Amino acid sequence: MRNNKKPFNRRCASCGRITDKSSLLRIVRNKEGHTVFDKTLCMEGRGAYICRDMACVEKAEKKNSLERSFRARIDRSDKEKLFEEIREFVSG
Repeated sequence: MRNNKKPFNRRCASCGRITDKSSLLRIVRNKEGHTVFDKTLCMEGRGAYICRDMACVEKAEKKNSLERSFRARIDRSDKEKLFEEIREFVSG
């Protein structure tokens, strides 16, 4: 029997490129309204994705791409912690 499953593709909130979900970083807005970096790719909440490229990460922070994706403001302390974690993860 053939496996006809298609990969789960998602769009980068920063550059708009569509690619496989597993090659992107996932950011989640949970029920409490906090925005966090989802390293496991399976946390509950509304998800947005960013390429694992530092240029996309910086562009997302500068242009407030995640706020547009979630259609909500991100608390300043959440945003600072979020992008600090993402930079650390991307840089190795």
